[in-house]
Amino acid sequence: MKNIKYMAAWAAVLFAFSACQDVVEVEDLKAKDDIPSNGAPEITKIVLANDKEFEIDGADFEDMVRIEGKNLGNVVSVKFNDVEVDPKEIYARYDMLLAPVPRQLPGEVTDMLYITTKNGSVSRPFTVSIPELKIDGLQNEFTNPGDTTVISGDNFDLYGITVEQADVRIGNAICTVIDATRSDITLQIPANAQPNTDLTIQGGEMAEPVAIPYMRTSLSMGT
Repeated sequence: MKNIKYMAAWAAVLFAFSACQDVVEVEDLKAKDDIPSNGAPEITKIVLANDKEFEIDGADFEDMVRIEGKNLGNVVSVKFNDVEVDPKEIYARYDMLLAPVPRQLPGEVTDMLYITTKNGSVSRPFTVSIPELKIDGLQNEFTNPGDTTVISGDNFDLYGITVEQADVRIGNAICTVIDATRSDITLQIPANAQPNTDLTIQGGEMAEPVAIPYMRTSLSMGT
């Protein structure tokens, strides 16, 4: 019985200590929030938000980045290359700033991170990995003219392959794009499409079209 009472008392002490620790941590965070950012911002370290141990010099689209330093409050803008982060997605205080890498192709690749606050600006080399356009091909290469089919892949939206912007053709015949997502394009094969012809895809963010085979019936026409 004495052991049970002792264990209960010790558990109560541990709970109270844990609660005190939580209060201390919360108060510590509040104190840091209250530190005014009066000078130009400084960057001392960049890590991923979910892995604060290892410093990084680059990240992927949609990664959440934690930037540590001084005077990082009163943020005006955060940019990776020339792509600005939505201000609503930024959390900033005196010694730390959290921001996601936007899922958007840059107009100019500078491999830099830019932070601007009300008291100045700072930049630091930082490389954002840009995913390539992936096109797997037609789900049915032998879809008949007039019927619908799907082109599968990834990152279509990044490269402007959308209902509004995509230019999809079989030879000179224009395909009707019915729907487009990040990974699929639903289209109608034009009535005058010819077999043994390349289907070309060009989005609004592509300099050149990509070609895939359509109704390749003759080995002499390609691989």
